[in-house]
Amino acid sequence: MRFDIVVPVYNKAHTVLRAVESVLSQEYGDFALYVVDDGSSDGGVDSLNLIADSRLTVVRQDNSGVSVARNKGVSLGRSQYVCFLDADDEWDKNFLQRIVSLISDFPAAAIYSTGHRVNEDGVVRDVTSSSVRRGYVTDFYSLSRSVELVNSSKVVLRRDVLDEIGGFPPGVKVGEDLYVWIRAAFQRKVAYDPSVAVTIFRMFDEGKKERSKLVPYPLEYFSRNREFFSGAASLKRYVEFIGLRHVIGSGLNGDFHGGLIRVIALVKLNFFLGLFSFFIIIPPPAFLRYMKRLVR
Repeated sequence: MRFDIVVPVYNKAHTVLRAVESVLSQEYGDFALYVVDDGSSDGGVDSLNLIADSRLTVVRQDNSGVSVARNKGVSLGRSQYVCFLDADDEWDKNFLQRIVSLISDFPAAAIYSTGHRVNEDGVVRDVTSSSVRRGYVTDFYSLSRSVELVNSSKVVLRRDVLDEIGGFPPGVKVGEDLYVWIRAAFQRKVAYDPSVAVTIFRMFDEGKKERSKLVPYPLEYFSRNREFFSGAASLKRYVEFIGLRHVIGSGLNGDFHGGLIRVIALVKLNFFLGLFSFFIIIPPPAFLRYMKRLVR
């Protein structure tokens, strides 16, 4: 069983070596690693020049966004399974081995994933759920409202499913990854191992200021393609949840303008929920803190 691993990089010179070394030190070694530098201005992947490992390929492109970078990395490989890792995160040494076991035991899935931990300014917490057993996930959309089953540093996708979806949507800056997970889970099953095997590092990102005024792509896409909701009520509720969570985020940041843009998008999907969400961007901070706890 062979994997293609894609690491998109944009101005992550201080962390990309850590991410790459966590891949190259995996206990399971049958993979190809593609690092795509998306026009970094900080020397991006220069730290990788001294690595002598035939499994590593580094490519550079003009700055085109993370979707294009991921799609580029995917196009370079031919393996049946594609893994993604952000350049500021890292895998435990047994991550791929856990994925191999998961695929062997549950071969009908489109998505494979594990639990993870979050390191935020040195404070570490596990993100997993003892209530979710190892195996096929019963209702991915419902569970994803309370547990982060999939993210862009621990997901493994079947290539044929990713190809059928059309890859990551170019030019999209918010929710491009969520869109892919949602579409893949719609087509086939999701298999999950609650064991923690990935570390996600949370840190300040200047780019978040720009993205805070943008509508998450799943909200836009599924508002235009409502046929997906036929017989899939939990999918609709999950997309609404994504929209509401981003409105709350705008409110917590005191960004009325960005929040209003997101409220209008939510109205198009669910008029009454969108109308309610308008009041989220203007209430007192204590209420916003309470709402934040509800959507974690």
